[in-house]
Amino acid sequence: MATIGGSLKGALMRSMELLGNAADRLATSTRFKVSEMNLSNQRKEILDGLGQKVYQLWQAGVAFPEEICQQLQQVAVLDQQLEEIRAQYQSEQEAAAQKTAKAATAAAEPQVPVEMPAEEAPAEEQAPEAEEPAEEIPPEKIPVPEEIPAPEENPAPEEPTVPEQPV
Repeated sequence: MATIGGSLKGALMRSMELLGNAADRLATSTRFKVSEMNLSNQRKEILDGLGQKVYQLWQAGVAFPEEICQQLQQVAVLDQQLEEIRAQYQSEQEAAAQKTAKAATAAAEPQVPVEMPAEEAPAEEQAPEAEEPAEEIPPEKIPVPEEIPAPEENPAPEEPTVPEQPV
């Protein structure tokens, strides 16, 4: 019986050691990945800034190799298209604002009736009667079905604990 307990204890110790080693490798791997991502993000930010600086220098007249100049010209064309789209959007916004302002002033101005001779006046049509607005029901009077179950208050499941073994 002592050999079974000893072999069970040895197997448990080896599995705990393997588990510890796996956790250590995972933590080390994660640390390297985070460091790699941080450095990669810093590199990307520097390259983005470098591109902006090169573009500004090109616009100022600094000469660059032909391959770079072609790409900078493509960026300049995109910048022009962006400016056109923004200008179009701005003009549409201003036109809509003016239209709204005109409608507001027209509604505020008193309407002066214009009388036409009876022979030229168009025949008046009967407008359909407007429906009365629906009566608003306060939220507390709206029926609520009683079949909706109340949320259950289940505590988070307990994590299994491993009893400490004497070493």
